[in-house]
Amino acid sequence: MPDSTLAARILQARTTAQLTVMEVSRLVAVKPETYKRWESGNSEPRVNKLATLAGVLGVSPGWLLSSEEMPMGELSSAEQVVLFRQRIEQLTAMQNRMQVMLDELSCDLDDHSNTENELTA
Repeated sequence: MPDSTLAARILQARTTAQLTVMEVSRLVAVKPETYKRWESGNSEPRVNKLATLAGVLGVSPGWLLSSEEMPMGELSSAEQVVLFRQRIEQLTAMQNRMQVMLDELSCDLDDHSNTENELTA
């Protein structure tokens, strides 16, 4: 029988996924302390973090919120590992794209600063 609170379902999904608090917090991009508060029921994730958390844990946001469906219950352990690796690859690709965008923005700022300096000199 699924647990009745969001915190309990987060803990259950993390345990099922065999992930540590540190791994989940890193993948969801929150401090471990923040994640621990979610698991303990002292706070709840915002909607955008809830969706990311669900993806990392291999469950639907709906299951986390109301336990309407079971988390990956029909998949074998090997299939679950494949899905987790795919999610990690997706998040890594997103992180790499964000780094490229940050680098481009930094270059644009440098170019703008140099142009502004030339105009005022």
